[in-house]
Amino acid sequence: MQRIVGAVNNGSRLHLSNASVFSLLIFLFLFSGCKPPVGGGGSVHIPPKYIESGKPTKLELELSVRGAGSQDVTRRYEKVTCHFRITGQSKLTDLPMNVSQAMKSKAIYECLLPALSEKDGNSVEYYFDMYLDGHYNKRPEEVVPIKDTAHDPNY
Repeated sequence: MQRIVGAVNNGSRLHLSNASVFSLLIFLFLFSGCKPPVGGGGSVHIPPKYIESGKPTKLELELSVRGAGSQDVTRRYEKVTCHFRITGQSKLTDLPMNVSQAMKSKAIYECLLPALSEKDGNSVEYYFDMYLDGHYNKRPEEVVPIKDTAHDPNY
């Protein structure tokens, strides 16, 4: 039996010890040019109960990251955008979102929907999309009714 550092050759089989396998993986990782994964992200959005007819509406989106390393969240997310339309219309309007609050691992982005009227339609459809570390992400679409609160006492 010939002994090789970290390995044993029994005939035609080569057996590596756990320490040898671990050392090999570390070596390959360090010298292969691979970078460790930076971590994932998350988002939170609470849609308004309704869009008040005739008044602009602020929408907020909280974006967060895990494993941010030395980069803050606002450097990892790019092109954060709200896309909206009156329900039934085909054309979407794009609104770039701006950072209103930023911490290392999370940030609040906001945009202002223009004043919409019940005369325009009965609801607004919108969604947010963004790039995290260069990868496209999209939140599910929301549908929010437009209400004339001045003439409807239920709101």
